[in-house]
Amino acid sequence: MDGSNGRLHVVAVGAHIHDAEVMAGHLVALYTSAGHSGTFVHATPGEKGSQALSADEYRSVKLGEARRTAGRLGADVRFLPYADAELPLDHPTRLHVAALFRELRPDIVLTHWRGSFHPDHWRTHCLVMDGLQMAADASVDVPGTPHRTRWVFFPENWEDMTGFQPEMLVDISAVYDRWHAAMMEQGLFRGEVSRFHYRKYYEGLSAVRGARAWTERAVALMRSPFCSDRQSQLPDWRMPAPARDPGREGGSK
Repeated sequence: MDGSNGRLHVVAVGAHIHDAEVMAGHLVALYTSAGHSGTFVHATPGEKGSQALSADEYRSVKLGEARRTAGRLGADVRFLPYADAELPLDHPTRLHVAALFRELRPDIVLTHWRGSFHPDHWRTHCLVMDGLQMAADASVDVPGTPHRTRWVFFPENWEDMTGFQPEMLVDISAVYDRWHAAMMEQGLFRGEVSRFHYRKYYEGLSAVRGARAWTERAVALMRSPFCSDRQSQLPDWRMPAPARDPGREGGSK
């Protein structure tokens, strides 16, 4: 799918179920609410994150959460065949990701920034960036027609903050409640699995970024240099107010 008919496809790729949704689910919802297509891709289920359940038991729970969350946000969901904390960073995996991008043919990709302390996160970043390059290269022998993604962005994630620099803010006020309700399908967001308060953090973060964007709720993004020649024109976020550059805000209080 491409944007030639005015319909865009946004793909959010996360290392574990919950990552893509918590950092980019609202952005996906902006598109699906406007009639575009969205897909969540999970590199691993994150099945080793529960102290109460076995990896097999928690995998089943996580898969169900991912499907329900994607459904609430009007998006599809795909699962890569890799295990939590064992995500390979090798050529076969890069080829797998490249083939997926040729199949999905995204216009916009949202994924982890590389400056993460979590190995699965920075490996996902590397796999996505390499996969995008390979998907666009006609000389790479993977299924599908070569496809070049138009825009790549890195949303804010509390585990990926080393070197993260907010370059634009996107108003998510119109879809915040929908995103929040969808995230409540997930035990991590409800506070049932981790000692880290995901719900409080991302509720507060969206409010802080919203204040900087002069709106109720917003999310910060970094731009990728990938396809930089095509990024002079930003995608239509289909939101009430345009994205604002936090470095150019001003005016009286």
